[in-house]
Amino acid sequence: MAHRELVQLERRPRLDRRDADATYPVVAGGRTPPPLVAFIRALDAQWISKCTFLDELFSDEADASVAVMTQVVRDVHLRCDADRVVPAIVDAFGSNGALTRVELEAAFEAATREAPETVDSATDTISRAIEEFTIAASPRGVDGFDRRVDEFAVHPHEYNGLLAIVAHNNTKPAMKQFIEETLDIVSLFPLVTTRSTGTVLERVFGLQVKHKTTSGPLGGDQEIGSMITRGEVDGVLFFRDPLSAHPHDDDIKALMRVCDVHCIPTATNPATGRAVLEYLKSLAASRSRDIRQGEKTEKVVERRRSKTDSAIVQKYKNDQAIVVDKVAAGGK
Repeated sequence: MAHRELVQLERRPRLDRRDADATYPVVAGGRTPPPLVAFIRALDAQWISKCTFLDELFSDEADASVAVMTQVVRDVHLRCDADRVVPAIVDAFGSNGALTRVELEAAFEAATREAPETVDSATDTISRAIEEFTIAASPRGVDGFDRRVDEFAVHPHEYNGLLAIVAHNNTKPAMKQFIEETLDIVSLFPLVTTRSTGTVLERVFGLQVKHKTTSGPLGGDQEIGSMITRGEVDGVLFFRDPLSAHPHDDDIKALMRVCDVHCIPTATNPATGRAVLEYLKSLAASRSRDIRQGEKTEKVVERRRSKTDSAIVQKYKNDQAIVVDKVAAGGK
């Protein structure tokens, strides 16, 4: 970047990576200051990897001064108070008003270790929700020796349909916050996601994604649409970016149309997402109650997959049947 040529930085010897723990104050001295933790979270929220940021910051091989680091933060549109956070980081970890790459990498690692583990808290939430909706049920009848078969557990993923979650890049931070707030409901459903969205749900929350399609522009939305037509999907959360152009806009419209054709509860933003999840939670509770009262899981799944068509879909099917009959009978 041109602005770096105007910044005169004092050159200091590079720290060997194996010496970082011995010379880096945060590792040797205790807790990581909050500004650095906030900075790490801001990078993660904007989907900027540590390596991407460091490559941009140290592209000229110079140490990073407050001025250079602040400018890079602004160049990548990082959502944090650069004028406050960056000087605090440099003052805490650098010497002579600058940071080497090794020092900053060590700072990232220390901050990541000390930041609250989202996965740990998410695991507790998921476990409680799954336990509440897991059913201890006995099969009706007896085995071949006229003995009662022991009870078995029915996991909610066995009787609930897929929950599809898709988020465009600019809406992924909102998606992450939404999932964190509704994890107790989301975890009741097996998940299908596009590639990058699913990777984040696994990494951040420890959720298990049953199906990861290819990314949206490469056909992932169409893959989800095919699952809807087969009766495999209970609901769709599609966090769309309404202010950006998308190369696969036709695919997005096609997915939304398929949702309407098959009456799939669909949300395109966090506000409608909460309404959809509350409805899906009521479905899960109803299915759980039916199984607890003795209905076979297979019957519950069959009823879920064979929903009644809407009036307009039924009319279309009737019209198509008439056309087929005419053609088969030799008519025009």
